[in-house]
Amino acid sequence: DEYSLWKSFGNSSENIAVAEQWLNYHLEYFITEDDIIAVKNSGATHVRVPLAHWILQSQEDVTASGMPWIVGKRWQAFQRVVEWSRKHGLQVWPDIHTAPDSQNGFDNSGQQMTVITCKRWSDNPDNVAFSLDVVRNVTKAIADENMQDVVTGFGVVNEPFKDCDREVYLEFIQAGFDVVRQNMGPDAYVYVSDLFQPELFNDGKWWLDPKKYHNTFIDTHYYHVFAETTRAISPRQHIALTCQNEYHKNRNAHKTQGGVSACCFQDPPYNTIPSDGVRHMVGEWSVATDTLPGDMLYKVMESIADSGIAFGLDREISPDRADFLRSFSEAQMVVYEMADKGAGGSWFYWTVKMEGGAFAEWDYL
Repeated sequence: DEYSLWKSFGNSSENIAVAEQWLNYHLEYFITEDDIIAVKNSGATHVRVPLAHWILQSQEDVTASGMPWIVGKRWQAFQRVVEWSRKHGLQVWPDIHTAPDSQNGFDNSGQQMTVITCKRWSDNPDNVAFSLDVVRNVTKAIADENMQDVVTGFGVVNEPFKDCDREVYLEFIQAGFDVVRQNMGPDAYVYVSDLFQPELFNDGKWWLDPKKYHNTFIDTHYYHVFAETTRAISPRQHIALTCQNEYHKNRNAHKTQGGVSACCFQDPPYNTIPSDGVRHMVGEWSVATDTLPGDMLYKVMESIADSGIAFGLDREISPDRADFLRSFSEAQMVVYEMADKGAGGSWFYWTVKMEGGAFAEWDYL
């Protein structure tokens, strides 16, 4: 929730300068070249980089708009990741992770809201137009800086909530697709979020033309930690849920989004012929199962305030827990690579690196 973070600094020029210094320190030292080397050595081939919708704005323009965002050296940090990835043989797939007025109400949109909805974004034409301009400006900057040998894919907006105006969203992702291909080239990969309902895109028509929609993905995110029902199940049940339930074409009985075989096929509802155009990928997943990250964050911050030491900083995972996490991660990788079942055989783990042992289940490295 960067909105609340930066707002807490205050809007005077002195306070903004302090916030910029704080942000730039984080950008300079948190992700390092050694991390990129470690990702490469793990066998991964791509890294996904979330970008804020204000990344290319000037601080003066942001401040004048009345928003508390801090720009800092975000673009320079992205340039470093691209250069390190070029050096060590990784591809980079950024996405526009936030949107004006929040596309979902989650903290990952830039601002945690009290109501989880897409309506503030999708029902405001200015917001939608602004997001499209961001896609245009960022992909143009990528092309202008000759990054396309490394930056081979692009996501137009992350996780708009399921109550989005569907027609507005379909028009937006089509326009976003056109912009990405225009700026980054006709073979650039484009991925779009599934509105938490991938089965709705499996209609026998959407983005099936292989000549036009090759190298495209509908992006689904699977987590076992954000629903109370899945947080309460046993380790064995987590693996069974992955192998049996996420595989199938829908999970409506469990009030969650469709499985990896919910999309994308040429012959719905039979779903026997995978699409030659758009494919299905799992753009986020983790092995977190039992503790909401927000709850843990409060505990960590309270311990820092009380003692100066983060809760769980030196936490070590027990051998039994480690065995479960390995089995759970392997089960997810097998299911998410079911290319013959309509999935694209691709996934991104969320996230590459975390601070301290309290969030170890979210830490790829």
